[in-house]
Amino acid sequence: MTGRALIGLIAAAALAVAATPASSATRFGSKLTPTTQPANAGRGILCRQNSPSTMCTAVMTIARNRPPSATQAPKDGTIAKLRLIACYPGTFVLQIARLNRVLKRARVTRTGPLINYRGDRKHCTGETFEIEEFRVNVPVKKGDALAVLATKIGFLYSAGDNGSLAFDPPLADGQPVREAFDEGTGIILLEAEYDD
Repeated sequence: MTGRALIGLIAAAALAVAATPASSATRFGSKLTPTTQPANAGRGILCRQNSPSTMCTAVMTIARNRPPSATQAPKDGTIAKLRLIACYPGTFVLQIARLNRVLKRARVTRTGPLINYRGDRKHCTGETFEIEEFRVNVPVKKGDALAVLATKIGFLYSAGDNGSLAFDPPLADGQPVREAFDEGTGIILLEAEYDD
């Protein structure tokens, strides 16, 4: 092989490596894209109807645009980013839960951090929606589920789907397993990304 042919082969190999997309980070929870609509979420769905100050824990049981297994952490690791889509501002505390979906029972293994989200600048009146991203540092174990501690949740797809289990009073770290009081008001549009 001539030197020129060898240089050409090396250059072609370098281009092939450069064209290969980088491996994407591991994610679980709802799969969010700019067209993932927070249907009927409005300014947020209250934990308890007619009780705006009642706080509860909502544990994700359905992941929008992903298979049922995506509601659970696929491996031990650390969540580095949270992503959500909401129409209006709000606040919640992230919780990590162990869930028995069949018995509708759960317990919380970790609480925090507090997340303040701003919501879509057009309040979801357009064809596409803003995905907000938050840097976090939250350890998870394989099988853990995402949960939200709040008085209302604005990042939902609420079109008749029961995509979460609600607990009132809220679940707290270290407490024993408890049964949910409700099957929730929609699918939580929350996505977690590992620090891979």
